[in-house]
Amino acid sequence: MIIAWIGKILEAASSRRAMEVGVLKGSPSRPRSHSTYLMGGGVLLLILGIVLMNILILLPGALLVGMGLLLAFIEAVTEEYDNKK
Repeated sequence: MIIAWIGKILEAASSRRAMEVGVLKGSPSRPRSHSTYLMGGGVLLLILGIVLMNILILLPGALLVGMGLLLAFIEAVTEEYDNKK
């Protein structure tokens, strides 16, 4: 159930941005979102925490990934709302 919920969040967050923002298709006029950097930093901390087997590194990594997902979801919802106006 949690995995399906996370999948829906990721789908909602990336549905609008997938075509416009990407590694190859990104435009310099539209910079990456803060959620991208939060999730990237969180993933790096998660990898480092797994390699070092240190829970004190894993927990902040998981927190950053969660915050990034939440921010991406909020951005996607508000952007969709702004487009409907």
